[in-house]
Amino acid sequence: MIRLINILFYFILSVNFIYAQDNQPPVISSEGDDIYCPLTQQNITTSFNIEDPDDTTMDALYIQVSTGYISGEDQLILTGTHPNIATSWNTVEGKLEITGPGGNPANI
Repeated sequence: MIRLINILFYFILSVNFIYAQDNQPPVISSEGDDIYCPLTQQNITTSFNIEDPDDTTMDALYIQVSTGYISGEDQLILTGTHPNIATSWNTVEGKLEITGPGGNPANI
């Protein structure tokens, strides 16, 4: 009986571990590597793509200036027409948040 309990215990742990590992990270790719020219507005990338093999929506996407950010001078803007996407710029952190309308998960 104890052996059966041990087998069931390890089986439950194994199944739980397998299902907990199903979330795969998204694959992000981009094109374009223009050199930034101070005091100008320019594209920092010509295109980017996000593929998440196990999800069809995401809560939010954050793009942040990694180095050299100057508050009040630098800003990230999503251009183009995206009717199901809302953006929010955080001046303090130099971070652009992209979500669905009303902060809902977006099909980005």
